[in-house]
Amino acid sequence: GGECGVLTTTLLPMPAPATTNKPWWSYEVGMFHFVGMSTEHEYAIGSEQYRWLENDLKNVDRTVTPWVIFGGHRAMYINSDYGGTETSDITVMDKMILNIEPLLYKYRVNLGFYGHNHVVQRHSAVLRKEVIQASKEVVDANGNIVHWHEDPQATVHMVVGTGGATFTKNALEPPPVWNEMYMYEYGYARMTAVNASYLEWEWVENATGDVHDRMVITQTDPTQPWDAVPASQQQ
Repeated sequence: GGECGVLTTTLLPMPAPATTNKPWWSYEVGMFHFVGMSTEHEYAIGSEQYRWLENDLKNVDRTVTPWVIFGGHRAMYINSDYGGTETSDITVMDKMILNIEPLLYKYRVNLGFYGHNHVVQRHSAVLRKEVIQASKEVVDANGNIVHWHEDPQATVHMVVGTGGATFTKNALEPPPVWNEMYMYEYGYARMTAVNASYLEWEWVENATGDVHDRMVITQTDPTQPWDAVPASQQQ
């Protein structure tokens, strides 16, 4: 928004069908279907943006793009102590969980990406603030620790907001049960869809190119509905 928003929308136009006042969009790259919402515009159930988002998600052909990646500026899940006001992290998180999270679950959105907070956070597969599946640490053939999700029945969430601005150091300690990792380092995320069943995520440090965090999501059949059971109730 503001003056920086004028520059952004002029020099860096959003993908179709986004417009200045309706900046939501989707497109496909290889096996990925990417869809982005605007957390700065109305998205409550029944709103124009909500209807657009549901129509987009329900029309994804998972035999063509088996991986669905969702994004928004503000985070649906964020480890933060900032609450109380209408635009605070916790208030926005709760509103997104109430209105948008049911769509992510219904249409099996694999991964949610967010920014806004200048921090890196990786969360569990989570639904309504309950952990559905926490990742398990495994060691790959190169000796790297990988955080592994085996066919999780809910969306895994990430915050990758450390492109260069001053860090937002307001994470709670101890963290919420669904927040598996947070760190304050400058860098970016990299995803690879190896095939329809295997997705890799890496967080890369800007200065060195070193990978500081690795995560894998597997899935068996993306055309079948999820059946989420909270981890606390699993045998």
